[in-house]
Amino acid sequence: MEMSPQNPIGRINLTSCTSKRVEPVKREFCARPNTFELVTARPQREGDRETLVSQCTDALFVTTNWLSADTKEERNQWMKKLNHILLDLRTWQPDACSGPL
Repeated sequence: MEMSPQNPIGRINLTSCTSKRVEPVKREFCARPNTFELVTARPQREGDRETLVSQCTDALFVTTNWLSADTKEERNQWMKKLNHILLDLRTWQPDACSGPL
């Protein structure tokens, strides 16, 4: 069965990712299997509000993104690709991904 492409519901700017590595979320924190975490931080903007996934700390707006894949293999592929991209960003753009951890 061929799946039709879906439009994205959002985007994550990986240059603002503060996660050292993309890793699975522990099941004690998220019951949904095959979930992994990306944490991003950017300067606060007027109108930023705290939510379940975003906090205002000092002058930063920090968002914890939990993303779920359909299978463990798919999750591992996503994490491998994202970790490779983050390594490239940190190598070629040292100012990227340099927020607080």
